[in-house]
Amino acid sequence: MTTVPGIRSAVEADLAEQLSTFAREFVADLEAQGRLVEAGGAGVLERLRTQVETWQNCPEAYHAAVDTIVEDCGYPSEVAMRIATALNRKGLIPGDDAEPRHDRAPASVPDREEPGPGTEDSGPRHDRAPVPDHEGPVRGGEGPVPRRDHGPASVPALDVLEPGPRHDRASATSPLVPTARGAIVLHLADRGAGRVVAEHGAAPVPKRVDGQVPRVRPAAARSRAVGWGSASARAVSVAAGLQADHLARLEAMQITADGERVTVAIKATSLADWEYWLDAIGAPRNVRTRTAGHAQVAAGTLDGVAVHLTAHGVPELLQEANDTAVDPFYLWGRIYDLGMGQVDRTDRIWLSLGRRQDERGMPLLVLRGMDGPPYPLSSIIMAHGPLTPTPLPSGGMAGDSA
Repeated sequence: MTTVPGIRSAVEADLAEQLSTFAREFVADLEAQGRLVEAGGAGVLERLRTQVETWQNCPEAYHAAVDTIVEDCGYPSEVAMRIATALNRKGLIPGDDAEPRHDRAPASVPDREEPGPGTEDSGPRHDRAPVPDHEGPVRGGEGPVPRRDHGPASVPALDVLEPGPRHDRASATSPLVPTARGAIVLHLADRGAGRVVAEHGAAPVPKRVDGQVPRVRPAAARSRAVGWGSASARAVSVAAGLQADHLARLEAMQITADGERVTVAIKATSLADWEYWLDAIGAPRNVRTRTAGHAQVAAGTLDGVAVHLTAHGVPELLQEANDTAVDPFYLWGRIYDLGMGQVDRTDRIWLSLGRRQDERGMPLLVLRGMDGPPYPLSSIIMAHGPLTPTPLPSGGMAGDSA
């Protein structure tokens, strides 16, 4: 049979389209089920699965130790689980019984086939290795267990004779250990833990609820700081408000909550940026600023929370404005050019008389077009500020009509 090239191309195109549709539907289905992860996400899920399995296979005292390390010491849960695992390997954490036990087979050993109904021995079996009899008969666990775990075929199964402590249990998180291979492992008894129990009594072990999801915290989670309170919460709220309203500005660098206060950092490109942020942080008109290196520092208050502003580049801008002004006067973080008119918030123009109030040198200004008395610049700013410069009117000074 001769194959027609046109027909083959059509079939190939149809198959390619069907495969493409199937692939898109398959990927969409995986995303809907939450089974499609980003690059590196599989490793995170694998670590989380390992943590959950380790948590489920460990005794109740292990859970209590992890919770204590996380809540009282402030360590991440992953670090706390490593510490508790190391303590468990040393035999410093008791098992399900009141005394430490070390006769569990490793959790990583696969289970053998369950015995059928015709098996001769249908009672509970254990994967404990034989230990030398130094103090009487071999001791086992307390009563039957609901599930039968079998070790390698080379390890003889021992029936439970009487309750008592055993010291040949392998770590629940380690790979094949000598106990699982049939070797005899001797562990030294925990002397320190015995003294602590004798002095303070046995620590209460929380009971586990069947079906309850284990509390495995992410590695990045940390306990709340000791000093956390309503003041810190208000600082976080104020910082969030400042970020939402002002962080999009080009000169804004950082807005963060620092304990019970908020810190703001900017890189000003003009004195207008500096004055904008003084208003944004709630700084009063008579705010006292100081120079710190190449930055100007000021403080304000928003909703009862102190806000500290660090404006980089402002000292240079103030010096530049001082050099270009006809009659410069520095007051409360701003340069006022008294050679120009000053417009208040009601659009009235104030003119300088060229006189000072006293030895402190506070300038005196009068309202243009009025015959009223002169007022000091500081009083005008507090009562009618802010002031913005404007060119002097062509008519002259204070006595001219508007």
